[in-house]
Amino acid sequence: MEIQNLTSSEAVGSPLTSETALLNKPYLAELSVAVTIMAPLWVAIFAFGLVSNIINTIVFLKTRAKDNVSVLLLSLSVSDLMFLCFITPSMRSFVIFGLFRSFSWPFNVQLVRGILYWSAVAAYDLSSFISVSL
Repeated sequence: MEIQNLTSSEAVGSPLTSETALLNKPYLAELSVAVTIMAPLWVAIFAFGLVSNIINTIVFLKTRAKDNVSVLLLSLSVSDLMFLCFITPSMRSFVIFGLFRSFSWPFNVQLVRGILYWSAVAAYDLSSFISVSL
């Protein structure tokens, strides 16, 4: 059987076969590039964002500045931190279930995709509104 003739139901077998079959479909070539390039880049973005937003939050809390700009910047760092913490697991679940369909996930998939993703969207919107008000 050729790899090009595999359907999604036949590709659920071994992980190597399913990865090869999924990556040979033309619309998933971009997903392959995203996983190989964006996954390591996402780890760096997450680590930098986590550290910098925690440092910002600590600095703003220790200075106890009461002016409007400081409060808005503190709110912005907290909302960005919430966005990073909510979007990372939901994006990982999209990548895991997009490529490795036979992966057994210990959590409910709809819970991860639904609750965490929409919480991340709300945190993103909050960050946008705070940025506009600055």
